[in-house]
Amino acid sequence: MRSAAVCAVLAVLCCFDRQATSDPIPVLCENQRPGNPDWEVTNPAANGEIEGYVSATSINRGEIIDL
Repeated sequence: MRSAAVCAVLAVLCCFDRQATSDPIPVLCENQRPGNPDWEVTNPAANGEIEGYVSATSINRGEIIDL
């Protein structure tokens, strides 16, 4: 329990670049989060196809989708 509390405090402190600014560094903060395995691909491509995630399940002609 004590080590978990120490890690939590260190994670918060690591989110700040003390030399440049007091603003948080987004990547460091995100990397300190515990995460969730729900995003992982559960049925990977068998033949080396490209896999990815899209911002919408369907779109109309002319609309934009993010990969």
